[in-house]
Amino acid sequence: MADKKPVHVVEHFRLELDGKEGAGLFYNATTPSGQIQATDWYANSEQSSPEAHKVKSQVRWNPIEVGRGIDDNLDLFTWFKTICDTGVEGNVKDIKIFLVDAAQNDVVTWNIVGAWPSSYKSSGVNSQSGEVAVESVQFTYDSAERI
Repeated sequence: MADKKPVHVVEHFRLELDGKEGAGLFYNATTPSGQIQATDWYANSEQSSPEAHKVKSQVRWNPIEVGRGIDDNLDLFTWFKTICDTGVEGNVKDIKIFLVDAAQNDVVTWNIVGAWPSSYKSSGVNSQSGEVAVESVQFTYDSAERI
């Protein structure tokens, strides 16, 4: 019988943008996911009949999204606006997402490479709801690894 490994219970997470602790209180984040696209490749067998083989053709990483309470820190919006005004080139950063347990230990770390904000939105306002205003940013990126 295989040894049972403990499952990590995540209390909260923290975010690092380009080596700096992410500003503000992040309340949610998606973690990386991706697909490997397979393409059929045909080759003749020894009997000269075509045989289909699956080969890797493209890796596609899905965007990740983070949300945080709006405060007076404009870093995420400014980064998004810079991309809008000047383009992606020279404006990519690496992001780390740390999943943290109740004892404040990092239990899982995701390293997101070559990220840039591809979508920005802020919550609507309703003065009667008493809700916290939030902003959400979606990041497109080159690759991810779990370390």
